[in-house]
Amino acid sequence: AARDEAQLDKPLDDFRQKKLVTLGTPEIKYVSIDRPGGKLELAKEGESWKILAPEPMLADSSAVSDLLFSITGLQAVEYVDGADASAPIYGLGSHAKTVTIATAVPPSAEPTTQPATRSTQTPTTQPAPVKFTIGLPDTLLEKNLYVKVAGSNTIVKVSKDSLAFADKKPLDLRDKMVVDLDPNLVNSVTV
Repeated sequence: AARDEAQLDKPLDDFRQKKLVTLGTPEIKYVSIDRPGGKLELAKEGESWKILAPEPMLADSSAVSDLLFSITGLQAVEYVDGADASAPIYGLGSHAKTVTIATAVPPSAEPTTQPATRSTQTPTTQPAPVKFTIGLPDTLLEKNLYVKVAGSNTIVKVSKDSLAFADKKPLDLRDKMVVDLDPNLVNSVTV
């Protein structure tokens, strides 16, 4: 009985879902990080990732995997109950960073090299895109940042370190391969 009473004394936050993203890394086919200074947009085509914006280029699959792992691993440190997301103290307005992930590339983001026969409608069986906004630090120590998931009236605090992926530059994610040669076709190498 004492164990049951201990459960009743736990704070509400102990029972809340801490994980912000329920999609698994393999399901994600699109990532957009919209921030002051420009938008970073990535899409998965077949088995490879491409950077769509700020300019098209191949992406490094291991760097994108790290990015996706960071996004899907996000957890709330604390819930901010009764908060008004429009209050300037949270920094969740138009100048905040916005991250969107989806299981399909939105038609507006598809490269123009895609065949025109592709359907422009997203199948209804796919989960809706997940979008969250990253705001200001909660204190002067800047240990946590305020975050709001779209469609939710809840603001949470998330570790600033776990949100470092939102500052990645396109060059951090660009494919690093210089030359792709079949070794069987190489007869000699001259330096």
